[in-house]
Amino acid sequence: ISERIYPVGRLDYLSEGLLLLTNDGEFANQVIHPSSGVEKVYEVKVFGIVNENLLKKLQQGVHLEEGFAKPLSVRVLKHLPSKTWLEFRLAEGRNREVRRMCEANGLTVDKLKRVAIGSLSIDGLAPGRFELYTKKQLLKKLGFDESGRVLSTSKYRSPKRSVNMRKKSLKPGTAADDEVFQIFRRDRYFETLKALKEKEIEQKQQRPRRRD
Repeated sequence: ISERIYPVGRLDYLSEGLLLLTNDGEFANQVIHPSSGVEKVYEVKVFGIVNENLLKKLQQGVHLEEGFAKPLSVRVLKHLPSKTWLEFRLAEGRNREVRRMCEANGLTVDKLKRVAIGSLSIDGLAPGRFELYTKKQLLKKLGFDESGRVLSTSKYRSPKRSVNMRKKSLKPGTAADDEVFQIFRRDRYFETLKALKEKEIEQKQQRPRRRD
């Protein structure tokens, strides 16, 4: 692409998923600004088991440094033996908002993936691949008319069903808000990985070797 392009919004180093790139600054501001109401959908894997009580806390919102932040919705997509997949829907674009909302409720994020902006999604698109759209096509997918006025909020319809928290029988495990998982947070992530790697090497060196 010969022209200079830049991302609409951002994803931090430990995140992945949909990035919208454009050379139109006015269009980028329309999408990012909270007044547009454009929905951003994230799938988030957190350490531990999220129960019904924790889910309600996430849905109620939290007080961040710059003010109160509340997601449009939060639901549980899947329970793993020691982790939980969640879906967050937001209409704002605050820095690291999903991670900070999780951390404010004692949860630690393992993986974060943005799957949709408006009705534009990465379904069927492999990592590192891209698709080209005209401005007219993008405006339609994001709920604007051709002049940039908000007509409706285009929403992404996820094929994944919610876990029924009341009927689901959870195996005993560590709760997602347990402090033990905080060593995997962003500010300590690489330090923790290094320590775990060193421990693994040390354990291998201490293993007795078999003699023939």
